[in-house]
Amino acid sequence: MRHSIEFDGLRVLDIGRSVPRVQVDHDQIETPPNLEGSVIDFLVQHYGRLRATALDLIVQQHSMLFPYEDGEEARTRLEVLLSDRCAVGPSGRQAQTELWQIGDALRLDLVLQAPELKIIDHSSPTELTEFAVTEMIRNAYRRLHALEFPLVEWFFNVFLQTTQPTQLPLDILYVSAVERKRPTPAEAAVVMKENATFWKAELQSIGNQFLLSAHSDPRLTTLQNAALYQQLKRFFGEEE
Repeated sequence: MRHSIEFDGLRVLDIGRSVPRVQVDHDQIETPPNLEGSVIDFLVQHYGRLRATALDLIVQQHSMLFPYEDGEEARTRLEVLLSDRCAVGPSGRQAQTELWQIGDALRLDLVLQAPELKIIDHSSPTELTEFAVTEMIRNAYRRLHALEFPLVEWFFNVFLQTTQPTQLPLDILYVSAVERKRPTPAEAAVVMKENATFWKAELQSIGNQFLLSAHSDPRLTTLQNAALYQQLKRFFGEEE
């Protein structure tokens, strides 16, 4: 509907959990065959390589959707977005700031605090490498999704046409507000059909809310929604 609605759907979802364990080409990134020290020694010593691998994989995945963003410029922008310059604060139902929201989202201490570190094979350089790269990517996704939320909310408002001053002709609005007269049914139909994309969605949304408030039977609601949709198609002359 046209009226502003606040919801936390995108913020509640932890996108990091949806990132599967990555597999990397260990020959290509030159993963050493032996640990040569403790787990922390290994991760500290190879942090630069692990970070570069994570960035490469993120850019590679991103360029599948935006093929023109696969070069050094895109990588540089990505690093800035994941740096302390683009920290994000708590929002919505979030009680406190998560560590990935501040500082460098790819920093090593976030990797060391990941619960999965306790269950992987500490003697395997390949296991440690894939674990560290995966955790970096998960935290990067979390940061990027938090940064994109305000734009997603804005895009949704654009879709709802809230950027349009009014969805009614000013003469209709004037007569209603000043002269306290409603347009005739025929006049109202003309206005709605002039902007069918908006009004069909608006009427569908209002109708759905009415049906949900009328009863609690989901099967009946589904049938009535279908009938409402067909009625809207007839009204806007979209029946085949």
